[in-house]
Amino acid sequence: MQVLNDFSWVVCKEIYKVLNDFMPSNSLFSTFEKEIITAQIYSLVWDDLCSFTERDPAARRSIEYVFRTYTCFKAVMYYRIANTLYYHTGDYEYKKPLLLQQLARRISEEAKVLTGVEIHPGAKIGSRFVIDHGTGTVIGETCEIGHDCYILQGVILGSTGIAANQAGKRHPTLGHKVEVGAFAKILGSVQIGDNVKISPGCIIRSDIPSKARVIVTNEYQIIKTEEPSNIEIYGVILKKNKELNIFGKGLRNTFLSLIDGENNEITNIAIQVIEKEDDQIKLYLKIIANKNQLKAEDIKIAISKNNSSITILNSLAVKNLLKYLINLAHLVGAQ
Repeated sequence: MQVLNDFSWVVCKEIYKVLNDFMPSNSLFSTFEKEIITAQIYSLVWDDLCSFTERDPAARRSIEYVFRTYTCFKAVMYYRIANTLYYHTGDYEYKKPLLLQQLARRISEEAKVLTGVEIHPGAKIGSRFVIDHGTGTVIGETCEIGHDCYILQGVILGSTGIAANQAGKRHPTLGHKVEVGAFAKILGSVQIGDNVKISPGCIIRSDIPSKARVIVTNEYQIIKTEEPSNIEIYGVILKKNKELNIFGKGLRNTFLSLIDGENNEITNIAIQVIEKEDDQIKLYLKIIANKNQLKAEDIKIAISKNNSSITILNSLAVKNLLKYLINLAHLVGAQ
């Protein structure tokens, strides 16, 4: 217990050192005030440190090992310091919020240089947060992240635009116990539920329900909305005759529907099933009305069976077929 107490003091001193490096004693805060702020930050940083130690098998179950060698932990620690200052309300009139936010931003920029991780100090992140490896990860200003979340390197929690984004909520909200794999991108003001697992390389621009798992395979994404699922999807192929083939397992007694980006059923495109076996579904899609309102990018195929369902997202085969059908419908209508 004495060793733990001693090392707790080491962590406190490091937090205080960062504050002191960016704020001389004659600046915005007195020495006493910086000690109070250090105590506020310490509990969050210590919880993060313990979570790193417990959840990363490479951490050797050593708090000191993580603290002294993990730059990704340092990124989280610097964020905690910057975030506390960003939202700090001083007791004195001269402690203007803008000055504190500038200071917080300087700390976050320093962390980006030191660690390769960029976390805006305005982001709101819950307890026991882990960024593993970390390089290239970006977390935007209006992000909200719940407790016990785990994020790998190269993850982007960003907005949908490139430049001239609107002010206000424009970044994702992640629930509790969300795991995000390397190089995944979650864009826009979308809601990710609790206990969601997002596999590496996914691109997400719509809400994901709790307890879902999102994976990428063969240039498409699927969401399993219940675990364990009795449906598996292995691939989607568009044939030359515009027949769509879905390969997988447990497909025989499934129900197919088309849904839009808000998960509303689309009724102006008909699904004509040619053959449905346990390992394969063959089907055609046919536009029957309101072709002017259809956008291929917004349409997904939902496959359900009993209490399990899978939604195919971003399938190039489905998108290419829909684009072909929509263009064909416009050409026929123009004649």
